[in-house]
Amino acid sequence: MAGVTDTAFRQMICKYGRQHAVFTEFMPCDSLYSPDRNLLLVDLKYHASGRPVVAQVFRRRPKTVFKTAELVRELGFDGIDINTRRPDRNVVTQGAGAGLIRNPTLMTEIIKVC
Repeated sequence: MAGVTDTAFRQMICKYGRQHAVFTEFMPCDSLYSPDRNLLLVDLKYHASGRPVVAQVFRRRPKTVFKTAELVRELGFDGIDINTRRPDRNVVTQGAGAGLIRNPTLMTEIIKVC
């Protein structure tokens, strides 16, 4: 739900009937280390009433996903979702999102480093 599950949306869901964990926007790991990092960190903000909250990320490089998992932990998230479902063509052609399903060895490596 890219472009929908921002901080305000998550707060509204928590207030009016959340059932389980709340997930952030779909975040590209590399971008969290780019010069535009501060713009993306805004989308990772959450309120304590929104717990449990899970950061949803994607990328195909294990080292980058590991660095992102460390950042997610530092930010106090309750979990991380390494997305393997997103069928977006741009993401899949990078070998990330649903593209990881085609490479179980790489997917296993990413899971192990986290």
